[in-house]
Amino acid sequence: MDFDALEPSAETAALLSRIMADFAPDDPEQPWTDGEMRIAVPVDYFPLPELARAALRWAGYVPQRWDDKTSWRLGGRFRDRNVSLSSTKFGLRFMVEADVTGFTHNLLDISNDDSEDDLDPEANLIAAAENVESGLVEGDIASSGLTGSGPTRPTATTKQSENWLDEIDDLLKMASRTRVPKAMSSTRHDLSEDPDLDTFFHDFLTRLGRAVQVFDQHVFAKVVKEQVSAGNITLLNQHARLRGAYDYFRWQAQAFIDGHGDDELRQEMAGMGFLAAGGKPGEHFLMPLVVRNQLGYCLTAMASAYFSWLEHVLVLALPFTGWEPQERSVTEVIGDTWSLKWKRVIPACPEADEVFIRLKVAVEEFRNLDAHGGFGKKERALLIHTPVGAIPARLTEGAGAVKATVIPDTPTGFPQACDVFDATDAFLQTGPMASAMQWIEAGIQVPFNADHRQMLKKAMSEVHEPFEATVNRYSELEDRVNNFEM
Repeated sequence: MDFDALEPSAETAALLSRIMADFAPDDPEQPWTDGEMRIAVPVDYFPLPELARAALRWAGYVPQRWDDKTSWRLGGRFRDRNVSLSSTKFGLRFMVEADVTGFTHNLLDISNDDSEDDLDPEANLIAAAENVESGLVEGDIASSGLTGSGPTRPTATTKQSENWLDEIDDLLKMASRTRVPKAMSSTRHDLSEDPDLDTFFHDFLTRLGRAVQVFDQHVFAKVVKEQVSAGNITLLNQHARLRGAYDYFRWQAQAFIDGHGDDELRQEMAGMGFLAAGGKPGEHFLMPLVVRNQLGYCLTAMASAYFSWLEHVLVLALPFTGWEPQERSVTEVIGDTWSLKWKRVIPACPEADEVFIRLKVAVEEFRNLDAHGGFGKKERALLIHTPVGAIPARLTEGAGAVKATVIPDTPTGFPQACDVFDATDAFLQTGPMASAMQWIEAGIQVPFNADHRQMLKKAMSEVHEPFEATVNRYSELEDRVNNFEM
């Protein structure tokens, strides 16, 4: 998708024209003649910098030469003055043409630099176009759907692309329209010393902020629906966070039982649990009961965390299967139960069926009881009044059907739950989801667009290169994006 897809309607364009009347396109006839003053933009102005980028592009601002740790930089004119806005690793920065002669902070005088040729925009763009690494370069970020700190600046794709020469030509045309300031301040300017600049700066942000609201409500709202329906989305990989919750509660439960082999740790855990439950000195005879209760809390929390993690990785695994967004959208799959997610992602086979059955038992035994207010499903918690007394409604299960007892069961459920979850982990890592788990456990974000799904399909079927190589390559790429090194 290119910026043409963000073209507003005639009515919206008229509204934007009024709001952005003071904004004008970059003018090659009025290049930067002075240096630039750089000002940090408060975070709360543009929580989503990409919306500001879209509004400026619509107003005619063009990509300019970028600095290190910069995702993009757009320049144009505001009230007949050259300005730029850039998205950097450290936040948004506003640049305005200013006379920085005699400015005492750090200055970079490009005009007197012996390496001026190295800073030429055209040479810089050509170098970027030739920077092909292992068949994967900067332009692949856009096509892959990987997201880091923001959209990528214009750059070349692989040399194998049939449009490669055309894109190089576009880059050179872009270079001819940009100007490099002869000097820049690399430190924040104190606006309290310059009321006129302070007013100019805040007027720019206010006008741009209004334009961003228009783009959000009247342009991006439609694009969002279309892109979701087409599967052109990326899901953030939350494997580490969700798995961390499961590991945490499992560790706590094991510490209550045996201190992980350290009896001193077990006693410390019991003591802390007793205090957390409101225990008082002299009441230590109640500690065994308290510990059993708290072990049950850990078991329920552990099971809930595991199934949250399981549902998460099943959704992230969709692009690794034959899934098509036309069959069922991502949002619909997210709303499905864990069992429907399982059946959609994992092909039926004896091993998968066995794991699935054990999970169904575990979810009822260790999670669903408390997930439904402590009553379980249907008649599980009901005691029926009869001439012989109150008896469980689910007679065949006996007293075991009623879990809301005053004295909790012995902690036999914990090792049973661990066995089920460990068996599930082993199946996911070695079965049909093995490749997906490699990607997910690496912490890489997961794009769902068609090009990326095709790439995954090809990489998983590659016989000369293990899928791990693809994972490592994209992991490095994402690190570079997140570190603004693209």
